[in-house]
Amino acid sequence: MNKNQILSQIKSEMAAEENERLARRDEAFFKALALNKKLTRHEFNKNHPAATPSAQASLTRHPSKEGNQVLKQRYTQKLIEQSGFKSKAPSNFKNPKPEFKNLYTQFDNWCKKFPTGKNLVLHGPAGTGKTYSTHIIANVLMEQGFSVLFITAFGLVERFKKYVQSFNDETQTDALFECDLLIIDDLGVEPIIKNISQEYLYNVINERLVNDMRFIITTNLDEPALKQRYDQRIVSRVLSKESSVVIEFNSKDLRLS
Repeated sequence: MNKNQILSQIKSEMAAEENERLARRDEAFFKALALNKKLTRHEFNKNHPAATPSAQASLTRHPSKEGNQVLKQRYTQKLIEQSGFKSKAPSNFKNPKPEFKNLYTQFDNWCKKFPTGKNLVLHGPAGTGKTYSTHIIANVLMEQGFSVLFITAFGLVERFKKYVQSFNDETQTDALFECDLLIIDDLGVEPIIKNISQEYLYNVINERLVNDMRFIITTNLDEPALKQRYDQRIVSRVLSKESSVVIEFNSKDLRLS
């Protein structure tokens, strides 16, 4: 099989899985309807347990836990399509500005050791180069064949919302678990939605730690601000010295230079 045939087969299999999921949803609805003739689809989706997925249970059912390599391959391809990550940043750490020389040496070494090593938390004022640095890291690792999902914190919450609204559709969240590197950009500016934002963020972070998979977080918030905004369980995992390296960006706003 050539590449196009493989991709076509993956898409076909994923479409079949989606049809099966929809069929199971319809079957559950009609069984409930037999018991309550006045039941509407909206009420069923709102009140049925399967329509309000548990962040503790459903969200963590991803292919790597099942040991199914074919399934994992399909979702890996899916997450790459979902990412759509493109950046004009270079694919190396050569010729940095003087103030970034030592920092880029660290990032270069981090990429050479990937996927081992610790997670990265980049914090500092807006415009100091945090996001641009992650773009270089992403480009370097993708050239090495790793899958990278770059997503803003706002986009992350939107994905959580779609997951909740789409009747337990795990394809909305599998990418967050299956990518080799998850980059969450600008943590702290996203809306805090009750029972969604922090609950699902915790599970993503926790599952990646449990499965020894790397993540990078950029944020304008320092440690006290993070502790004020987020649940202690999230902060303790993000800032853990055992699993993360916290790097402060404190140079002048590079977008003004």
